[in-house]
This record gives sequence, structure tokens and C-alpha cells, in this order.
Amino acid sequence: MLITSVFAAISAMSLSVLVVLVARWKARPAEGTLPNEGEKTAARVVTSIFVFSAAFLIVAAQASLSQARQVTHAEASALREAYWSAGWLAPQDKKRVREQLQSYTQSVIDDEWPEMRAGRADPGNWDRLDHLRNSLISIAPSIDTVQQEARRQVETSLRDVYTARRDRLAAADSGLSGPIVALLALGAVGTLLAISVSSLPGTRWVVLLLASALVGFVMNLIFQIEHPFQGDLSIDPSVYREAIARFRQISTA
Repeated sequence: MLITSVFAAISAMSLSVLVVLVARWKARPAEGTLPNEGEKTAARVVTSIFVFSAAFLIVAAQASLSQARQVTHAEASALREAYWSAGWLAPQDKKRVREQLQSYTQSVIDDEWPEMRAGRADPGNWDRLDHLRNSLISIAPSIDTVQQEARRQVETSLRDVYTARRDRLAAADSGLSGPIVALLALGAVGTLLAISVSSLPGTRWVVLLLASALVGFVMNLIFQIEHPFQGDLSIDPSVYREAIARFRQISTA
């Protein structure tokens, strides 16, 4: 995150050079003129609007990030429950279902997560889940009530896995829309312009550069949080690794 934030701050500083030139041409009749009260008030209004908008987007993005993390926990939990319940199936069904559950979970870690970090989904895992569901359907009816209940529990957990996976892929595809990004960028430029106009002549460059760095950092933070499975703040597949470890514990219990 530090590298991308610094890059964003430097980019914003570069933009500020153009902003200050425009500000001098449009707003300063003579170099060294002190800002008047109208300029100060306008600067405060523009800055406040940008700060409020950025804070709102950060809170909303953080909520989306937390929700995406909860979805991964829900999916991993459903996988653990399905693996546990499969232990009460007939021996041949138990072996097949558990192997398929482990194969799917390992594929999420090894195959799907790199794809999600690149903004894509792995369609092969839908096939693995469908194959697992077909395996459950193909299990011969049993008069053993324990096996009947185990099958029902595995099917229930598998439905939860389907739901959580759909939610996870939806979260991976989320992000700020084009118009919101454009408005945020316009607000950032307007804020820097307002700060340039309202700053004292002797401190204008220092204030503008510091403000540019802060604006660049905030915008980068918003974009990082808004994509929960990409970037420096992305969610890792640790809960699925924990599920694999739990599978081994259950198998040896």
C-alpha cells in the first residue's frame, strides 16, 4: 500500500503544478495579493464537500470490505460443516464426498484466488461444486437414519457454499462506478484549486503540495478498499487454508 500511496501522492503533486498555474491566471490579479474573505469561504466550502464525500466513500468501502470478509468466513465454515457431516455417510460415499470437498477448497486457494486478484473468476470451481452435488444425488437411498441425516446435513451445507460463493464473486466484481470516479477526481482538483486560491502567497506551494499528498493518499485508499480481493489491502485465502487444516484434523479424529 505504501508504494501505491506514494505514487498517488506524487501524481497529485504533479497535478497541483497545473492547478496553481491556473489559479494564478484566473484568480490572482497580482502576485502576492492576499486572499479575500470570499475566496476563503469558497475554499472552505469546496474542501468540506470533498472531505465529506471522501469520508462517506471510505465508510461505504470499509463496509463492503467487511462484508466480503464475512462471506469468505461463511463459505469456509459451510465447507467444514459439510466435511464433518460427510463422515457419517456410507464409507464409499464418505471418501468420495470428502475428496471432492477438499479438491474444491484447495482449488479456491491455488487457482481461484490468483484469478480474483486479477479481477477474474475461475469457472472450473462451479464445475467442481456441480460435480459434488451430483455425487450427493447419486448416493443410493439408505434405511440407516444416521446416513439419511448426514446426507441432509451435507446438502444443506453445500447450499450454503453455493450462496457464499455467489456473494464472494459478486463482491470481487464490485467497485466504484465511472461517474463516481470522475466526480471524485473533479472534487480533488477543485479542492486543490480552492486551497491554492485561498493560501497565503508565501506558503502557497508548501500548503498545496501537502494537500496534494493527502488527497492522493485518500483517493488511493478508497480505490484499495473498494476492491476487496485486489490490491494491497485485499483479503487473503487464510480461512480456506484453515478449513484444509481442519479437514485433516477431522479425518484423523
